[in-house]
Amino acid sequence: MQWDATENVGFSRGKPWIDVAKNFRDINVEQALADKDSVFYTYQSLIALRKELAVLTDGDYTDLLPEHPLVWAYRRQIAQERLTVVANLSAEKQLVNIETSGRILMNNYQQVTQTEQGIWLEPYQSIYFIA
Repeated sequence: MQWDATENVGFSRGKPWIDVAKNFRDINVEQALADKDSVFYTYQSLIALRKELAVLTDGDYTDLLPEHPLVWAYRRQIAQERLTVVANLSAEKQLVNIETSGRILMNNYQQVTQTEQGIWLEPYQSIYFIA
């Protein structure tokens, strides 16, 4: 784990036995804690949701796009509660056509682009719908 953007990424004032990653100035804990949209806070929110919503751990699982190589879409349902997750696993925008009723519970982008053809997912966008 890269702690900060200082020399040796916060591990030591001495020379580390292994080289530090080249991206340490951009990707480090200090940077993540300063950015409310960072992966750190996204995971923190996901862990809180997992503790709060039984549908995430106990619901029946249905794969919605089993043949799509770049989008993972699934639904979990328990009693009347339904969670739909759509995640673009690629660096390119993806169009998916699935039913997504309910409100948006979580989205790692500011917007959701829905057209008559379906939902356009930005690169690495994940959207959680709850109904």
